[in-house]
Amino acid sequence: MSAALRNGSVPSQDTLQKIIAGIFTDDAQTKQQYLSIIGLLYQVGINVGIGAGAFLVFVFLRPKNQRVYGRRYKALQNDERRPPKIGRGLFEWVAPLWRADERFLLDTVDLDSVFFLRFMKLGMWLMGIFGFLGMCIIVPVNFSNGNNENVTGNLKEFALLWITLYHITNLNVFALHVVAAYVFTAIFFYFIVREYKHYARAKQDYFASPQYLRKLQSRTIMVSRLPPDLQSDNALHSFIASRSSGTMPTQVSIARKIGELQELVDKHEQSVRKLEQVLSKYLAGDYQSKPRPKIKVAGAQVDAIEHYTLEIESLESTINQARLETETFKATSIGFVSYASPQMAHDALRSLKSVGPAMVSMAPHPKDIIWSNAQMPKSKRLSRLWMARLISVVICFIAFWPVAALTFIGSAVNIQILWRNTTDFFTRHNTLTTIWQNTFSPLILALYYIMMPHIFR
Repeated sequence: MSAALRNGSVPSQDTLQKIIAGIFTDDAQTKQQYLSIIGLLYQVGINVGIGAGAFLVFVFLRPKNQRVYGRRYKALQNDERRPPKIGRGLFEWVAPLWRADERFLLDTVDLDSVFFLRFMKLGMWLMGIFGFLGMCIIVPVNFSNGNNENVTGNLKEFALLWITLYHITNLNVFALHVVAAYVFTAIFFYFIVREYKHYARAKQDYFASPQYLRKLQSRTIMVSRLPPDLQSDNALHSFIASRSSGTMPTQVSIARKIGELQELVDKHEQSVRKLEQVLSKYLAGDYQSKPRPKIKVAGAQVDAIEHYTLEIESLESTINQARLETETFKATSIGFVSYASPQMAHDALRSLKSVGPAMVSMAPHPKDIIWSNAQMPKSKRLSRLWMARLISVVICFIAFWPVAALTFIGSAVNIQILWRNTTDFFTRHNTLTTIWQNTFSPLILALYYIMMPHIFR
């Protein structure tokens, strides 16, 4: 580093300030307008190649990895939501996928998954229509109504500026862009209104479907922040019955601190999974000629199947004994109230919304409840909420600087100014420079933005 300083290869502080200032001004965006269109073609080619590679990997891996791609078919053997069996041919998945309409998806997956797929299709339709109209109408008009004296047939010299508004010299042509803006807006609102109507119909059909009606959480409300005098089944039943408008609950239960019972259930689930893994490997093929699997327990080799079977039986006995002592567990401030139908549950929810001191809502799926958060006092919940907001602000401020750095290194000009000995490299490798500026640098930035939600979580 000291030798570089003596040779003058490191720019001065004024040069660094100009570089950093250029990142946050319109100058950086203006330079992008003069980039060659060949960079855009490189980016399209690389993205298409990555997509095609991922598609081929899926096509060749799917027939040989039924545990991954056919897990739902094996898990739902006696369930009406079980998907159809798909053969092991490379493209035998295409026909079932093509026949999978929305009704089929609602019967096999949940409503949120269907809406997510429709949202992706909406984006594809909008981007496809806008891209087609833009490439067929807007881009040719922008190019043909400008000064094309310097335009050559060399794609490396064809600047993106020549297909933008900056290239137009005939001001009358801008009327087309105004009309196109209204047309694009009308198309956008047409699709949005259509999707909203479909969303309302789909939600109504889903709420009337047997799949929703048979779910226990669809006719159960969760009551939280219960005071100590309401933390019993009878007290909560009387409280709900006296304040709901004629809808009587069929079952009322107070959540209790179950102590070691949850740990026992988790250990039981782990043992069952281990036994399933051992049996799946042992029973594959001609298992009669195989030796029984062994595992090491307390320094000795024992029969794995027999060990896990005895462990599961012991845990089941302990769990059943612990469940008999449920009434001795300490009550919490959370209760669940079930009704005969979802309509009665929603009617009761509306009548209880404005009644204190408890807080009521539709019950989520039991696996979606974070019990430590559900039992948190209001004061502690507010303090954590404001702490989370403060942390989010700090992360946003800190995350700003990596974005600036990635934007900086995405420009070969900035790198050459900062490290002058790289000029010869970028000059000799023009194609690599174009790929770096137009493909890999945006890719790194996109990966960074993908990581940010995980950091917030």
